[in-house]
Amino acid sequence: MLTIEQTKTCSRCKLDKSLTEFPKHRRDSWCKLCSRTYQNQYHKDHPDMVKNNYLKTYYNITLEQYTTMLVAQNFRCALCPMTDPGRGNKSHYKYFCVDHDHNCCAGAKSCGKCVRGLLCYNCNNLLGSARDNKETLQNAINYLSKGAK
Repeated sequence: MLTIEQTKTCSRCKLDKSLTEFPKHRRDSWCKLCSRTYQNQYHKDHPDMVKNNYLKTYYNITLEQYTTMLVAQNFRCALCPMTDPGRGNKSHYKYFCVDHDHNCCAGAKSCGKCVRGLLCYNCNNLLGSARDNKETLQNAINYLSKGAK
């Protein structure tokens, strides 16, 4: 049995719930389930706004700039001929990855000036695994050029 101190009323669904059903990191008045339900619906109702906010936050570009790059690349990966971003069919996976120069901006965020193009998941993963190191990538080319023995 829960005591009064261990429960909280969700201001959205109006149900008394355990404190564990509320986010710990802020003083949210909505329970986790109501927050997730609202967020999922918001993402479905406003996909362009959500994508634009993501692009602005992480890459300092707009959805319009992203679309312009995609058109310039003929709706293909900048490295390979793929027209499919390649990570499944969830809504946030239907976009190509924004590639930027990590020598300019280390980490996940970019200033926007060092954005190089749009890549499919596999090509983005390739460059990330090689840490954008040209020597490593050239060694891979040389290795593949040798063929099987």
